[in-house]
Amino acid sequence: MKRFLVINPNTTVEVTHLLKSSMLQFSSSLIEIETVTASFGANYIADEASYVIASYSVLDSWSQSLESDRIDFDHILIGCFGDPGLHALKECSRIPVTGLAHASFLKASQYGSFGVVTGGQKWGPMIERLAGALGFGNSLKVVTTLDETGLFFMENPQAGEELLIHACNKAIDEHRLECVIIGGAGLTGFAQRIQSRVKAPLIDCVQAAIEVMCAPAQSMNTQDCISARLTLTNVTQSLQKLHTRSHKPIEESLN
Repeated sequence: MKRFLVINPNTTVEVTHLLKSSMLQFSSSLIEIETVTASFGANYIADEASYVIASYSVLDSWSQSLESDRIDFDHILIGCFGDPGLHALKECSRIPVTGLAHASFLKASQYGSFGVVTGGQKWGPMIERLAGALGFGNSLKVVTTLDETGLFFMENPQAGEELLIHACNKAIDEHRLECVIIGGAGLTGFAQRIQSRVKAPLIDCVQAAIEVMCAPAQSMNTQDCISARLTLTNVTQSLQKLHTRSHKPIEESLN
């Protein structure tokens, strides 16, 4: 049985519960999920500032897991469509890491050109930047952002369905998309409910993540970090240890 750690980078416990229940629902195999909710930051990530804070909270959450020796996981999921802290956590964890966006891009690219529909007006350029950094810039044709955030969709599912149906079909018609990602932890489950009313395949970001995590095990990154030795000042002891650990040869860091 595989064990997964899900880090919710926002402070809303209801989102954490939704992530876990959705992952259990989508998984076709027996899995164990441990969740961590950010102890600081925004209740929902919707702009550049809250995104940067969320990146910090992801590393803090993982460092706390290390302190308690809860590290025997097969995969770590960053439970935010935007994947704050993805590259830093990959460097530090020695365990395969994915995020809701990265997993969705992998799935969507199998169809060809794709778009993203998500909540929160400021997410557009942030998602485009992430797609480019992960190598999916040419496949991502459009990011449609709605005024409402994921919390709205969690609290108003019927109204949310109509908004998503309209946005998805409009993006498909205007950009000739092969598929559309419904992006956002708070929007999981909508893709299945509205698929029959949308003109192209829809991808649920949480379902995409569980498929990536349940795939055959990835080889662990054993390449030593070659960056200069750095000194961190005025950070928590657990984060200092995390940084030191990530700059050791793998054999030493696992002892």
